[in-house]
Amino acid sequence: MKKHTRLFTALLTGALLLTTMAGCQTTSSSSAPPPAGDSADESLADDMELTDAAAEEITLPISEETIELSFFAMPEPIITSKMTGYADMAVHQEAESRTNIHINWREESYTDPKQKMNLMFSTGDMEDIIWDAHVHATGGAKKLLDEGLIVALNPYIEQYAPNLKRLLEETPGLLESISTDDGRIYMFPEVRQDPVTRSNSGFAIRKDWLERAGLDVPTTMDGWYNMLKTFQEMDMNGNGKADECFVSLGFGKASQALNNFSVAYGLIVGTDFYVQDGTVKFGAYEPAFKDFVAEMAKWYAEGLLDPEFSTQDATQFETKMTNDTGAAYYGSLSGNLGKFINARSSDSDYDLVPAPMPTAPDGNTYVAVNAFGKLVPHGAAISTTNEHIVETVKWLDWHYSEEGSILYNWGVEGQSFETVDGKRQFTDLITNNPDGLSTEEAGARYAGGVITQMPIVEDPDVFLAMKSLPQQKEASALWSTADTSWILPPVFFSSEITTENANIMSEINTYVAENFNKYVMGIESMDSFDEFYQQLKDMGIETVLANYQTAYDAVYK
Repeated sequence: MKKHTRLFTALLTGALLLTTMAGCQTTSSSSAPPPAGDSADESLADDMELTDAAAEEITLPISEETIELSFFAMPEPIITSKMTGYADMAVHQEAESRTNIHINWREESYTDPKQKMNLMFSTGDMEDIIWDAHVHATGGAKKLLDEGLIVALNPYIEQYAPNLKRLLEETPGLLESISTDDGRIYMFPEVRQDPVTRSNSGFAIRKDWLERAGLDVPTTMDGWYNMLKTFQEMDMNGNGKADECFVSLGFGKASQALNNFSVAYGLIVGTDFYVQDGTVKFGAYEPAFKDFVAEMAKWYAEGLLDPEFSTQDATQFETKMTNDTGAAYYGSLSGNLGKFINARSSDSDYDLVPAPMPTAPDGNTYVAVNAFGKLVPHGAAISTTNEHIVETVKWLDWHYSEEGSILYNWGVEGQSFETVDGKRQFTDLITNNPDGLSTEEAGARYAGGVITQMPIVEDPDVFLAMKSLPQQKEASALWSTADTSWILPPVFFSSEITTENANIMSEINTYVAENFNKYVMGIESMDSFDEFYQQLKDMGIETVLANYQTAYDAVYK
């Protein structure tokens, strides 16, 4: 493997030929080095380079005096179902006692944090640590760096983050996953080295209904249609109504689930761009998008789609999947699959089975969720208003240490896990909780892993151990086999291009979502689709596609 410094220098040198860094960052941390971005291009490499020199090792507590940091986070339902939030998690409480860093949590909806996050950045009243700023903030990490809103972490990692520095040296592709094209590192990543830990969602179907109908798990769109039609004709829930349907969680006046069917048409539909054979594409601008929409409209007209597919909240969605209205859905491994089966545990007939992504035109099965293909799906950025940047860097880096990694994956030894014959395993507190918590609920309270929303290297043994149900293990194994080659790797833009893309796509994404619903519901005739494509062109989709293609080619061609 090439030395990390060579990899970093190559990345930086190539980027310097392409771009000039704009803006500067500020900090009030008295012990911090000058942030990258203040210098001219000729000294930029010196500011940004990670050398072979060892960073300062971290000792606990990180501060003799308690330091309070604020953290913008988005807890998943498994966290909030039995707790008020992250503050109730034993691993966060234990981490505070060891490090003397106290976290004041600002917890927003995990389904749609964009508006709150962008408002926070626009006002400048920022939390000290911000989770997934690169995902949810308009313009992404590079724009936040250019505008001096988040810290370029290179000099801090060089001096104060020994664990992340070692991890970068040992993990091919990790540096590129957390750096902009001009070499600035913008977050402490959550790392998913094992594909199993990335495969946390997929399709699931009422297995007991499939068995009653004598049907196999569908693998094609025709198979899905015939299955849903059969469920209605057989009146699976016995209420005399043709209301058995595919259930979807509403999200921003759209569906979180229906877009996943688009892979059957050779597309990824949604707000994300994707790549096929080196060409960047936007699903709604492809000719096959019309065929996908027409099929969804057919399902809706025949009652095979939930009539509230674009509007209902999580509670309504969950109720339909546990009260015998829902025939199938797209959702998460723990927050949905495990939760639904546990909710009907007293019913020996109720069962769910995972389904693969529907087959694409080339006969393969692809995934439409970006996280499946990413070594790094999430991460923590540090805002420039943070008054304790060095201590924050040390605290975040400690999560990658052996001590921090064990804590944030397994919890506290003797409480949530024990070591038997050199191998860690969860105790009955997790697997047979005395308070009646499910394995996932007990894991959320006393251990961690994928649900901690922390920069860690996720342990696949923890991921699978948290899934107590055989249906979950089956789902994880199946969903992780989907082809991720359509997922667009990281690309970056100048501030000007970022702003141009954001302005155009804000309008386009709203237009696509609104018209998708109109076509599916029959409000708008499919005969107007030529006008739909023309409107996307007039709104500037080809300009954005060209921007993405240029950025993609610069790094990957």
